[in-house]
Amino acid sequence: MSHFHWDRYATGASPLHRLSADAKLLLFPGLALVAVTVPSPTPEGFLRLGALGLLVVVLAGLSRIPARYLLGRVAMLLPFVLMTFLFRVAGKGAFRSLEFAALKASLSVACLVLLASTTPFTKMLEALGRWKTPTLILQLLAFAYRYLFVIVEESERLVRALRSRGWEGRWLHEARTLGQLVGHLFIRSYERGERVYLAMASRGFDGTRRLEGSGLGPGDLGASVLLLLAAILIRFAPGFAV
Repeated sequence: MSHFHWDRYATGASPLHRLSADAKLLLFPGLALVAVTVPSPTPEGFLRLGALGLLVVVLAGLSRIPARYLLGRVAMLLPFVLMTFLFRVAGKGAFRSLEFAALKASLSVACLVLLASTTPFTKMLEALGRWKTPTLILQLLAFAYRYLFVIVEESERLVRALRSRGWEGRWLHEARTLGQLVGHLFIRSYERGERVYLAMASRGFDGTRRLEGSGLGPGDLGASVLLLLAAILIRFAPGFAV
């Protein structure tokens, strides 16, 4: 079975990988928030976004993650930006507004992609647990992540079985078969979830999660705060007017 694992690069040894998960949960959503608050598609706004983009590029370089991988993840957003633009009333400055919105969205997504690509998902959950996130939410996220790949493998198995019987999935009259496949997948997923829950309950699972790691150290906190202050300075400092 082969499918996408979103944290395939999360166990690297770059400076960004060595930063604690708590620090990155503070840094990258903060950078995304600063980017989306740049107010208007003026030359000054574009300059501020360009400076923020340069900061994100530097962080991406420090992560040592392939640029093609990062750009591919960011490009997934562009169809949604274009779709949003289609529902707008075109007028003077509409194209500039589209460019500005696409830049802000791309920077925000790039920050979140860097967060996900440099931090193992389990470490993010542990950091959220230290930040007093409700246990129920943590458990839902953990199980969704763990069994998403199981469901993908199950769906690949069902599709392969159908194709071995001549199903192609190209024509409208085959939609009924596709609906049956989705139903089978739901039933199998539900049954597997029941079995997993019973197995965990028989081993004493009570819904709590052990937290590991040391949390946010002074060095990690200092690096995150300095980078956030640099982004805030770019966002609010005068001198960007053209």
